[in-house]
Amino acid sequence: MSDTIRAADLLPRRIGALGRSAREALASDAKAAGQQIAWGYVTSRLDAALHEALDCDLFAVFAGGWAQSPLLKSYAAAMTQPSAEVQLGAHALTVNLYPAIAISIGPCPPIDLEFTLAIAAQFSGLKLEIADRHITGGVPGAVSASAELSFQSVTLHESQSRELELPGRFRFSDPGIRIAPAV
Repeated sequence: MSDTIRAADLLPRRIGALGRSAREALASDAKAAGQQIAWGYVTSRLDAALHEALDCDLFAVFAGGWAQSPLLKSYAAAMTQPSAEVQLGAHALTVNLYPAIAISIGPCPPIDLEFTLAIAAQFSGLKLEIADRHITGGVPGAVSASAELSFQSVTLHESQSRELELPGRFRFSDPGIRIAPAV
């Protein structure tokens, strides 16, 4: 693939409930609550900061999950060649990301806003390239995903994609994503 798919790509550019969540979190701080705050500006900065915090390669995140698979660990341990391409059957993978944003207002100490982005993906036709017990890349096949962004157990955004046959290949920087040893 020429363009990397980022975790931030699962979210819209603006998340309406983000400013309200920050306001509620800051309301517990007496000094911050008394400040005159331009919430429109704060919200736009929060949207940008959240997208920055989620600016990571989504396939690298998924590869971390695949590298923990007992089946893939066993396969990698039994490999007789230095590299191979492995086709995984249809499967689902769920990962959680925990982006955090620190907000500072005037003389108040920073307040950390911790979010959860839960991603559930379904794959079919996925092929992984393995070399020296590392996932080095692959072919995505057909993928569908859902994502839920939450703050303090309150859902801020949900999305669901249809199944897409993703073209091309993905690659990871050398040496790749390490496959955990089989035990």
